[in-house]
Amino acid sequence: MGRKFDEKKLRRMFRRFYISPRRIRTEEGMTIADIDKDTLHHIRTVLRLGEGAQIVLFDGSGKEYLAEIILSRPARMQAKILEVRSPKTESELNIILAQGLLREQGFDNVLVGAVELGVKQIIPVLTQRVVVKINPKEIDKKMYRWERIIKEACGLSGRVVVPRIEYPVEFEKFLSQEINALKIILWEKAPGGELEGLRKDPTPLKEKNAILLFCGPEGGFEDEEAQKAIDAGFWTWGLGPRILKADDAPLVALSVLQYLFGDLAKPLS
Repeated sequence: MGRKFDEKKLRRMFRRFYISPRRIRTEEGMTIADIDKDTLHHIRTVLRLGEGAQIVLFDGSGKEYLAEIILSRPARMQAKILEVRSPKTESELNIILAQGLLREQGFDNVLVGAVELGVKQIIPVLTQRVVVKINPKEIDKKMYRWERIIKEACGLSGRVVVPRIEYPVEFEKFLSQEINALKIILWEKAPGGELEGLRKDPTPLKEKNAILLFCGPEGGFEDEEAQKAIDAGFWTWGLGPRILKADDAPLVALSVLQYLFGDLAKPLS
């Protein structure tokens, strides 16, 4: 426990893995992590790491662990916890991303970027122009895949709290949900510059202490959907004269929000 935890060096190594808190236990005076089979496969087969190698684990609660692999078998892996820390990598800006469901690769890109940009919660929304068909029999499988992508993105980006992803929800039901946040809909027909007033006077954001950003699928929103969102209390926001791809627009918007109100513009402590 006396060795120095070189955070910057470990983050450059990109060997960070999510572990369920239930897999961390105390045994004979040591804190042991039992690695799950998917992570085991990645460590052994992809990274080719074995006994004696050091890795970083995070359990989603804000804690991060420097660990050393002490047992490596095809069906079992254990790591000894050497040090525990709570790095300050989570954004103080509470952003919820409501994203019109995109085709698989585009939605994957949004999930990864949203994690990297500090989003706390992701809500897939089924709007009129969504082209993806949801098979109710396969939704749990899809949710499992999305959760894995989010956890892997947390590992690569240095996050220690795993964002929550919700089951896909219909547009009307989404609008009827009571979400205590400053609500913004990204709409290409908005004139742009709508956040300038909020930047000068962030009182509405401070009162809510959260932002709900609603972004459309390929093809954007129908006009009637945008109007319903406005009637439900959403601010409209345009990103300028050019049209962005459906998987680029939310990441640009999240970057702007984090720069204006979050931690992208803050110096590292």
